[in-house]
Amino acid sequence: MIRIAGALALLLGFALLAAATFLGAFTRVRVEERSVGPHHFVYRTMHGADPVQVGLITDQVGEALRAAGVTQLQPLDLYYPEGSRERNEIGFAVGEADAARAASLDASFLQRTLPAEAALTVRFPWKHPLSYVVGALRVIPALRAYRAANGYQDGPSYTLHDGDTILYVQPIRR
Repeated sequence: MIRIAGALALLLGFALLAAATFLGAFTRVRVEERSVGPHHFVYRTMHGADPVQVGLITDQVGEALRAAGVTQLQPLDLYYPEGSRERNEIGFAVGEADAARAASLDASFLQRTLPAEAALTVRFPWKHPLSYVVGALRVIPALRAYRAANGYQDGPSYTLHDGDTILYVQPIRR
């Protein structure tokens, strides 16, 4: 009986290790400074970062954009630092050719352009929705350390889903 329990524990350990590896838990996190943007951003706001609510808002915004005929869209979620009174912004970056179609949405969908600017960036593999959780656990500390080492201030940051990659972006604040 003890052998079976030990074998099951070992098997579970290997399964967890394989899942963590698949989700990118051991991926090297490399912070780079580069210019990003501009992005035409269509979104709704929310307090906090509850993944279920983020998913619901993402679905609502995506459905409205597709119904308006928008075809060039990438999930984009903008988060303000903890303790900020700002509401996080959940939505999509819309291709330049589709910006006019996006403008036809009702006023419950907010829109603005995120300007081109110098930013800290990290690319992280996307394999599954849990990749966002693993990515946050790996990327946020790396961005914090890089900011501290270079004298940069904290500020809003965003994630842009780009195919099989999550691009983490934090505009540089001196």
